[in-house]
Formats: sequence, structure tokens, C-alpha cells
Amino acid sequence: MEYAEKGIRVNAICPGMTATPILSWLDNAPEQAAAFRSTIPSGKLQTAEDQANAAVFLCSNLAGQITGVTLPVDGGYTAGR
Repeated sequence: MEYAEKGIRVNAICPGMTATPILSWLDNAPEQAAAFRSTIPSGKLQTAEDQANAAVFLCSNLAGQITGVTLPVDGGYTAGR
């Protein structure tokens, strides 16, 4: 909060399970993939682009009054817990 008055915003992004090569095994395991995705309210893994879009938003003037926020980008996983 001490930096807000100086125009410095501090926020964090908490990414959910993101479709990356480390999770490519899901492509060959449809039952496990379905079970995994069923735990995510949106029903899908996030993409790197989803995470990047959140970062771009938080860095933009559209988020000019947002500071001290931890933003989950996880398809609703956190909210459903």
C-alpha cells in the first residue's frame, strides 16, 4: 500500500493448470483428461495466452485503479473450492 500513492501498482497472477508440454500426456489419456478437466468449472485448461492476457490487462490503463490484487486465472477452479 505504501507504493500506491507513488503510482506503483503491485498485483499477482495465480495461474491454474495451463496447457503446456508438461501436460501433453493428457492427449493420450482421455479418461484421465476428462476427470482432470471436470475439476475446472470452465471445463478446460488455461492457455499461456490466457495468462498473458491477464498480465496485459493488469499492466494496462484499464486496470489503473487495481492494486494489491491476487488474480486467479484458473477457469473458476479457485472459486469452486
